[in-house]
Amino acid sequence: QLQDLPRSLKGNLCRCTGYRAIEDAVHGTRHAVPGGRAGGNTAAPAAERLVTGRGRFTLDIPPEQLPGLLHMKLLRSPHAHARILSVDTSAALAVEGVRAVFTHADAPDVFFSTAQHEHYT
Repeated sequence: QLQDLPRSLKGNLCRCTGYRAIEDAVHGTRHAVPGGRAGGNTAAPAAERLVTGRGRFTLDIPPEQLPGLLHMKLLRSPHAHARILSVDTSAALAVEGVRAVFTHADAPDVFFSTAQHEHYT
């Protein structure tokens, strides 16, 4: 649905371009041609393959072709504002196949800017 592209892409994570290259590919916008002048924008190389459904994603690869593949489950609090006093990971760690459980204690004490990837102290 070209008229509501941001809504159509909702739920997909694109941290690199903010969907600019994907939107450009959908609309057929070209910012530079191969061999064009320096300093121009270049669309993401895979953009056309991805928006047309011809791109290959991780979930398209059979698990047997990815030895050591692990899956992740994210558990969010059902409470918008709550003070978490403790996190008991023992039940999760007791489940067969669980390799690790990460909590706030595993996060670095450094803030990151998702826009510039810079460290702030």
